[in-house]
Amino acid sequence: MGWANPKVVHDPNYNPAVQTEGLKILLALEPRWIASFNGLEFLPLKSSDISVEGSTIRVGPYARSIRDLEWLRSDTVRIRTTSRLRSQIDTITLYPGDHLPSTAGVRRRRRAFQIEIGDALRRYFGVRQIRRQMLYSDRLHGIGGAYPRFLIGRHAAIAVDPDEDSPVVNALMRSALLWTSMAPYPVTAVVPSGRHQCIAARLRAMPKAWQMVDWLQWDGTNVHPLQDCGESPETYIQPFEAYHARQTRTADDPPAAAHQERRLESNLIGQISKVLPNIDVRHVYPQVPSFAGEERNIIDLLTITTEGRLVVIEIKAGPDPELPFQALDYWIAVERHRKSGDFTRNGYFAGCLVNDLPALLVLVAPLLAYHKTSRQLTHLLPHDLPIMEIGINQTWQKGIKILRRQGIVS
Repeated sequence: MGWANPKVVHDPNYNPAVQTEGLKILLALEPRWIASFNGLEFLPLKSSDISVEGSTIRVGPYARSIRDLEWLRSDTVRIRTTSRLRSQIDTITLYPGDHLPSTAGVRRRRRAFQIEIGDALRRYFGVRQIRRQMLYSDRLHGIGGAYPRFLIGRHAAIAVDPDEDSPVVNALMRSALLWTSMAPYPVTAVVPSGRHQCIAARLRAMPKAWQMVDWLQWDGTNVHPLQDCGESPETYIQPFEAYHARQTRTADDPPAAAHQERRLESNLIGQISKVLPNIDVRHVYPQVPSFAGEERNIIDLLTITTEGRLVVIEIKAGPDPELPFQALDYWIAVERHRKSGDFTRNGYFAGCLVNDLPALLVLVAPLLAYHKTSRQLTHLLPHDLPIMEIGINQTWQKGIKILRRQGIVS
């Protein structure tokens, strides 16, 4: 939102009583507010519940001394305060109206889930108290701020709110596996019931990942061991005639002017023989198969070698820690449809004999865009998965150059 790291100027002549005159005027104009206390507690209030007198602000039941004040927007203010009894700085942010901005709303929802899942984990492990709990982004180790983490007894636990978007829910797996190398105790990961199909499908293909973490499931009230019923994310193959008609209708559109991946996809298709010399250039299909109801921020190409072996190509123009696992998702789907004969049945790869070998998996991204955790995660992929990582030049818009090929595809 542009104010994650506010700049507050501490003027020795700063006079809160003068600076708060604008706030008093706004409080008189806006009848309802939501007050955030340190980004953890959110309190809906009437303007009559908020008052400013000199350097003292009263917000609901709380009275604080104003240290400094910063306008985030014309109607949103952040106030750093202290109480009479403590020297600790408390940050109060006032939002106008009855609804929080999206970021603040997400923080409140995640905080509520943290409390709820923490109680469920405490009951599951049979302990009275949680030793420590965390809800922040650990960018150094590649763990996002959507995942509450706990130290409970001699267990380390990580979970995700079922109300998160699909990519966030699925990325719990990556965060849990990365946390195993840092947590002081064995790691437990809690997957939401009903939204576990993608992670379960990955775990079936990755026995090492299954063994590294104790996988649990949350049903909204309690947690219990994850039950793998063999379900996978739903994918479908559109008949080639309909697929071709759709591609033709969109061919004149600007090649994803706002998305680097789409531009890279277009360049890659045009120079596919340079990247993979043995590809049958007559058959290069973007986004086949399609994921039903899943949000994916990665570009998928499906093609075939001159010897008849399918090739899955995953493209990313910038760093994305999910690249290895999202590539695995697509490869699993392709393998399922290949074994069922769905591609040839629906008119793809006409004139080719698709052989009965696992599809090759190729990752393509600028060399510097491979995330620092990529190697650690790639080593967890199935040992018999034929995979190659290709690093290209940062200036690929002017022409693709291969800077590194890693892995064996055979």
